[in-house]
Amino acid sequence: MDRTVIDNIRKYAVKLRKDPEQKVHAPLADGYRRVGLTGDAMDTASRGLELFPSYLLCREVLGRLLMRMGRLADAREQLEKVHAIVKDNTELNRALGKLYLQLEDEEHARPLLESVLAKDPFDFEIRNLLTSESKRRLGDEAAKVYEKAVEEGDQDTIDLFNARPKTRRTIDIDQILAEDVGPVAPVEKRVRATDHMLDGLENVEDSIEAEADKIMATLDEHESRERDDIYSAYRREHRDAYDGKEKDLHSAAVAAQIHMEVSLIEEALHLVRKLRRDEQADAELGDLEKRLGEALEIKETELDRVESVDWVADQ
Repeated sequence: MDRTVIDNIRKYAVKLRKDPEQKVHAPLADGYRRVGLTGDAMDTASRGLELFPSYLLCREVLGRLLMRMGRLADAREQLEKVHAIVKDNTELNRALGKLYLQLEDEEHARPLLESVLAKDPFDFEIRNLLTSESKRRLGDEAAKVYEKAVEEGDQDTIDLFNARPKTRRTIDIDQILAEDVGPVAPVEKRVRATDHMLDGLENVEDSIEAEADKIMATLDEHESRERDDIYSAYRREHRDAYDGKEKDLHSAAVAAQIHMEVSLIEEALHLVRKLRRDEQADAELGDLEKRLGEALEIKETELDRVESVDWVADQ
């Protein structure tokens, strides 16, 4: 963790203690958020908005905190208020776009994430999110096509969904070359035979073109449906694989989130203690160390509770 984060917390906490109405709530709340002091961050951001209702940066920090806490509807309300005034902020668009995806609102998410990608084409997280969302949407559309086909008894469509690729027949070149093909004909005879064969092919050229037109028309008609068929089959297979696992996945996600917060707090606490050893006694650092220690105890207790519930469920 960057020492600058701790230094900023100390600096803004001193300013706020000297003058509770100084407009430093946003950077202080964001500092608390970065070191895992979610409660302190919420209190600071909320107090800042009480004093300054138009404090956009403070509202954005509050929205990010609410996202981390899983309060997505509240986070949306806060971030949308900021976005209504600040339209061209890449980090804000990034956060709001990811929030919309969590709320399964692709219509609002896609333009925001695309604007982020336009400014930073190497933002692979956003690129992967957009790709994954496109695949999910195609899978949903394909599932609807399949369900409609079942309702209407459209057996052709059902067969396409259930179709499996045929095994391609291979040709054993070595066996063909090993066969005795007999003596080779003279060049003149081969030329005459070739000309005769080509003359015969000219008569069926129109028929081949007509059949090709029919095939292309059929492919154009079913191309979209066949693509959806593939995604639908893939979606059904994976849906079956994860059926009944939602609770386990949710518990794992909660545990992972708490592990991350514990790591953040431990890292910040280590840095604060190092600063106190290197510098003279500092009341702000002492206060921060105390709050980090309390937060760490709370998070470790919460993690033990979550993991013990998972262990009992596994037995």
